[in-house]
Amino acid sequence: MPYEKTVVSKPWGYEYLAYQNEKVALWFLYIGHDQQTSMHCHPNKTTGLILLDGEAEISFLGDSFNLKPVSKTMIRKGLFHSTKATSENGACVFEIETPVDKHDLVRLEDKYGREGNPYEDSTHETPKQDDCLWIEDIVAHYKPEGEVLDERLGGKGYSRKAAASSVYPGKKGTGDWEDSDRGAGNKAARRAGKKVEKKSPTYRAYVLNKEEVEIDEATRYKKEKS
Repeated sequence: MPYEKTVVSKPWGYEYLAYQNEKVALWFLYIGHDQQTSMHCHPNKTTGLILLDGEAEISFLGDSFNLKPVSKTMIRKGLFHSTKATSENGACVFEIETPVDKHDLVRLEDKYGREGNPYEDSTHETPKQDDCLWIEDIVAHYKPEGEVLDERLGGKGYSRKAAASSVYPGKKGTGDWEDSDRGAGNKAARRAGKKVEKKSPTYRAYVLNKEEVEIDEATRYKKEKS
């Protein structure tokens, strides 16, 4: 990416790229006291501004409002706007743009005489210093080796389909548990005439409880008949 290692000098301060991926770019802006960006718009991209430090005034063609940290505003495509630092020590701003295109810029008015000019060229770039912020694009991968999602519900092993949609990323269920007679492995073993693992305690409790209910129902039915 062309701006990863440079700081772009501006008449109102400076800015540099702090993060970028295929869809969004994050820029850090420092605007000096009583300095302001041009009255400009971005015809094809949406912009978000987050005031990190200091105070600023956001102006449009018809009105304006003040920002204090930490506050934010969204600028739609084609909306002319300008940012002015009103605090004594200037203002620090995050500017988020999507899609990524630093040259999507139309300057309408500018106190520094840049009306109609494109974005600054390489003559305004200097190397970044060590204190410049850069956010790495980190993607976390969780893929435990040989780990099985060891859950059960009432003694039933989860199916492969259910395990695949588990909230635990990277874990896979086999649909077979050593104390379950409901997994695909036990069914296959039963069909082959092989030994099947005994039912789980939870499942046995369910069967016993079911038998007691059936006995109670039968007793109640006999009493009602008599």
